[in-house]
Amino acid sequence: DVEFALKGPFDAVLDTIGVQETERIGINLLKKGGHYMTLQ
Repeated sequence: DVEFALKGPFDAVLDTIGVQETERIGINLLKKGGHYMTLQ
């Protein structure tokens, strides 16, 4: 499971896949007030 392999929380997350599942994981790994970014 990706979530358990990563040690968060992070100041910023860059989601290069951008699907609903990776968005949920990315947001859960953020510090409060952190930045969530996707490639568009």
